[in-house]
Parts: sequence; structure tokens; C-alpha cells
Amino acid sequence: MGGLSQFRGNNCFQFILQKLQNPIGKQIRPGAVNNEQVFINVDQADVYGIELELRKNLGFISSMLNDFNIGTNVSLTASQVNIEPSELANIRSVSPSREDNRPLFGQSPFLINAYLNYDNYESGWSANANFNIFGERLVVAVGKGAPDIFEQPRASLDITVSKRLGERFSLRFRGTNLINPEYKLTQDFKGNENVYEAYRVGRNFSLGLSYAIE
Repeated sequence: MGGLSQFRGNNCFQFILQKLQNPIGKQIRPGAVNNEQVFINVDQADVYGIELELRKNLGFISSMLNDFNIGTNVSLTASQVNIEPSELANIRSVSPSREDNRPLFGQSPFLINAYLNYDNYESGWSANANFNIFGERLVVAVGKGAPDIFEQPRASLDITVSKRLGERFSLRFRGTNLINPEYKLTQDFKGNENVYEAYRVGRNFSLGLSYAIE
């Protein structure tokens, strides 16, 4: 595991280079007739990329924006896991041109997180919005010549608004998964996307009143 980081104020830029020993993955159990999935450990994986983190108060634009802060974290990553020779032989008996490696289980080629915060102590109001999106990632290694299963990119947006009421009470509203994107797993058959599973989890809203004892 290694990396090189550079900091400047609230900002950070980092190179990532990792060699993982026995990372975990998931595959269809060989010989299973019902697509039973099991967790396995592969020999090793290589991960490399860059990560950028930025944070800024918006007061530099106008004093009216002193209570606002923005930030983002962006990761661009490549990963590689070598396929075991026996599994590769089975795969190439069906797909002769198949590469001898696949991405690391659950590793996205990109990940973006961003937020906007507001906090005014005098008025008692605070709010934040959080957005994130990830790139396509491997969820199940199928083997047996069939394409692996990938989770497609999905974005999410959550917001929270709160108001302090007196010295001890506070009211909070929260909304999660506001974009409500489709959760979709796919397999690529010769350039054609085949949907393995797809659904939406729905939006969630809550309103709560809290009391601080101390």
C-alpha cells in the first residue's frame, strides 16, 4: 500500500497505489444450478489512481455567503485482479478473447461526493445537501464463460434542514434518495446490455423534534 499526498489549506491531492493481498470478492458457486453466490478471497489485486478533495467557504464571493460552505471529493481509480488459470481456461472455452483479469470487487473507476452546507448560529437555521455518484462496479464474478455482473452508475441526493427552537429543542426535516435512481445489475453479452436485476428503493422523508438534556 502506498500513496503520495499534497495538502494546501483545506484541499488535498493524493496519488493512490495499493497492492492488496487476499481481497474479498463474490462469485457464482461453481456447479450451482440456482446461481448461488458465495464470498471468496482472490490472491491479490492492484489498485492505482488519484484522489482530490476541496473545501471552501463561500464568503470570498460576498459577505452574505459567509454561512455557506461547499466541498467535493473526487476519486479516479483503476483496479486489476488476475483470473485464476483454471477459471480462465473455462471462460476462454466459451469466450476465447476474454482478458485474463477483471476489476476488483466493488471498486468503481470514479467516485464523486459533493456537499453544500449552511449554518447560521444566530437564527438557529442549518441545512446541508449531499450528492454522490459512482461508476460501474463489479458485484459478482460469474465464470463458466458467462459475463460477470456489474452494478451500473447510480446517483444519490440527500438533504437535511434543521431549526433550533429555544435553548434545548430543535426541529429537523430530512429527505434521502431524492433522485431515486434505478438500482440495476447487468451483464454484457457481446456488446449488448442484459439486465440481471433492476428496481428502485424509493424516497424517504422524516420530520423530528429533539430535546437536549444537557
